[in-house]
Amino acid sequence: MTDPRRTLRTLVLVTATTFALAACQSTPTTPPLLDLPPASASVAPDLERWWTTFNDPTLTALMDEALAHNLDLRAAMVRVDLARSNVLLAQSYLYPSMNLGVDSRRNRMTLVGSQPLPENFNPTNNDYLVGLRASYEVDLWGRYRNGASAARSELLATEYARQTVRTAVAAETARAYFGLLAADAELAMLRDTLQSRDETVALQVDLYQAGLIGDYDLQRAQAERAAVAANVAVAERAVGTYERRWQRSSAVRRARSSPRGSPAT
Repeated sequence: MTDPRRTLRTLVLVTATTFALAACQSTPTTPPLLDLPPASASVAPDLERWWTTFNDPTLTALMDEALAHNLDLRAAMVRVDLARSNVLLAQSYLYPSMNLGVDSRRNRMTLVGSQPLPENFNPTNNDYLVGLRASYEVDLWGRYRNGASAARSELLATEYARQTVRTAVAAETARAYFGLLAADAELAMLRDTLQSRDETVALQVDLYQAGLIGDYDLQRAQAERAAVAANVAVAERAVGTYERRWQRSSAVRRARSSPRGSPAT
């Protein structure tokens, strides 16, 4: 006969377990929909010439000059060519080698002897020799295969190094160019501000002489004008530093000789 208390305890245990399992379950969530443009390869910028996206002919000309005349980049390109030659040399040991030889000889017999020679006898004899020799060394221990693999790895390393140098040259050129643009813009703004301060000081002098303002107002205007003049001097030194850096660049010289007086076009 079944014990009712045991049955009740079993029923309570099953119910508690069911609620516990239900509590542990998590409702699956659906990720929100994002309004993104469709992927297209045509909108990806050209990383090899990323500076062309600025549509600045002066910057493009500067990049062409820098990449064509930078000595570090030239040295990196020479190392790539050397590594490529080493790859071809290492791969040549994996195939049979063939040598073609051509030789010619000319012999002349003496006409002096105890036996008479025929009338149509030609004492001169020409010999032509053509030889073809092939050789192949079996790479039992993988020395040549490992050498070719090492040469290819060295080529990849030099190509990555060349790309790194090229990226650094382009980045430094762009940074210096935009620094010159910023220095020019700041100097132009400070000169306009200095002109405004000059007018303010002249007005304050007239008001001071007329007795409408005191010493404090006049001296404050003069101090503000002096502060702007000091900033103008700092900006002029910054522009001079950039100009000395770009003094050999024909692109910058042409741009700065334009009526706008700025490298930007």
